[in-house]
Amino acid sequence: MTDREILALLDRILSGDRPDEEFGQWIEQLKKATSCPNILNLIKYRTPADTSETILRAAREYRPIQL
Repeated sequence: MTDREILALLDRILSGDRPDEEFGQWIEQLKKATSCPNILNLIKYRTPADTSETILRAAREYRPIQL
């Protein structure tokens, strides 16, 4: 997925235009596209100032903890 496609999908989710039967699939697509397993938390716990761009930026910055 390109960033443009990811942003379009995030915009749909943030606008509330999300059929329940597709929502889980969309989240899985975003997890794969961004390599961020916590993208649902970024969406769910966003602030009013967060946009699809800031969510994508935060997802791209995700790095797993190195043990």
